[in-house]
Amino acid sequence: MNLIKNYLDDNIFTIDNFLTEEECAELLVFCKDPNNWITMNKDSEYRNKIWDDNIKFLEQNFEKIHENIFLRLHSIFNEGFIHLDRHVTRLKPLQSMPAHTDEPHNGVLKGIVMYINDDYSGGELNYPEHNLNYKPKARSLACHPSTYLHEVTQINNNNRYYITGFIKEKNI
Repeated sequence: MNLIKNYLDDNIFTIDNFLTEEECAELLVFCKDPNNWITMNKDSEYRNKIWDDNIKFLEQNFEKIHENIFLRLHSIFNEGFIHLDRHVTRLKPLQSMPAHTDEPHNGVLKGIVMYINDDYSGGELNYPEHNLNYKPKARSLACHPSTYLHEVTQINNNNRYYITGFIKEKNI
C-alpha cells in the first residue's frame, strides 16, 4: 500500500486511500445498521452535545481491520505511542463538533482521523486559526498537531462516519 502524505500546511497532512475499499465496505455495512448504535452523552468540553458512538465496534467485530489500521499507522509514525479508538463516531444531519484541541496536556502529540464515507454534505474539518478547511474523502486519513484548534462543521445531509486516534508521548 502506497501511503503518500499531502500537506495542507507544514504540520497538517492527509493521506488518500489510507483505508482499503474492502475495509470501508465492511465498515459501512456495520455503520448503516441502526441496531449497531447507542447514544452517549459526552461530558467534558462537549457538554450538552450528543452524538452516537458504538463502543463495541472495532474491538469485538472488526479486530482484523483494527490490526491492519494499527500496522499502517506504525508505518507512518515513528514517534510516540499510537492510541487508536476502538469505536466509530457518527455525526448526523444538523450535528457538528465544536472547536477543540486534542488534549496536549495529557501527552497527546497528534490527532488522527480516518474517514469511512464522504456521501454527506457539510462536515468539513476546519482549522479556524490557520484558515484551512478540509472536505474529507472516504478512505482518507487526516493528521494534525494536538495543539491545533479544529472543529467539524454542521452536517447537512446523510451521516458522517469516522475513526479517531492519537499519537501520545511514549512515557505517558
